[in-house]
Amino acid sequence: MAAENEVRSGARVMRIVETLAKERRPLAASEISARLGIPQTSAHRLLATMTAMRWVERKPGHLYQLGPVVLGLSGLGLGGSTLVKLAKHVISQIAEISRLDSYLAVLVGDGVTFIDRASGLDSDRGAFKLGVLQPLHCTSSGKLLLALLEPDEREQVLVGLTLRRFTERSITSLPELREELARIRDVGYSVDSGEFSEFWRSVAVPVSNSSGEVLGAVTCGGRPERMSVEHIGWMRQEMMVLVEELSQQLA
Repeated sequence: MAAENEVRSGARVMRIVETLAKERRPLAASEISARLGIPQTSAHRLLATMTAMRWVERKPGHLYQLGPVVLGLSGLGLGGSTLVKLAKHVISQIAEISRLDSYLAVLVGDGVTFIDRASGLDSDRGAFKLGVLQPLHCTSSGKLLLALLEPDEREQVLVGLTLRRFTERSITSLPELREELARIRDVGYSVDSGEFSEFWRSVAVPVSNSSGEVLGAVTCGGRPERMSVEHIGWMRQEMMVLVEELSQQLA
C-alpha cells in the first residue's frame, strides 16, 4: 500500500509540473486540484513538498508557478532538441561578432528562461544562469516573446503579470506595456535599455520555424558601455540575418 501511495504521489507531482508548464500564469491550489481531479488537501500537501524542494515557487495570492529546479531540468531536457542544436551555431556566431554574450530564450509559464548561451571575448561571464526564470515585462527576450503571442493568450498572460520595478526604466503599468508590445510587433525586435538591470543592455530577435511559428528568441547583451544605440542597431541587423537562416532549417 505504501508503495502504491508513493507511485500515486509521484504521478501527481509530474502532472502538476506538466500543468504549470503548459500555463502562461501562476495557478492556485484549487485550480490545480480541479484540473487534476484530486482533493484540495492532496494538492496543498504536494505543493508544499514541491515548494520545499524548489520545484515550484509560491507567489503572492497563494499562487504557484514552476521553480528554478524544474526550469533548470527543462533547460537540460531541451538541450537535445533540434532548436537548441541548430541555434547553437547561430548564438556562437553572434557572440563572436559582437564579442558579447548571446542567449537562446524560451517562454516558460509567465516568465522567460535562457536554455543555451555563447560567450564572446568581452563577455560578462555569469551575468545570467541557464534555466532561471526571468521576468517578461523588462527583458528584451521576455517582451519580444510576450508581444508575439496570439492576442487572447497574450492578454491572459498580461492580466496575471506582476509588473515589478527593477530600475527607473522598468515598465510598471499595463497600458505602457501594451504600447511597448505593439511597437515591438511593428518593428519585429525588442530592446532592454536598462529595464531589468542598470548594468545590462540587450536586443532580442525571434526564432520561428518554416511555418512562421515563434519558437523562442535569440538575445545579445552586455554592459551599457558595450551596447550603445549604434551597436544595438548593428547587432540587430546581423542577428536578424542569422536567425532568418536558422528559421528556414526548422520544420
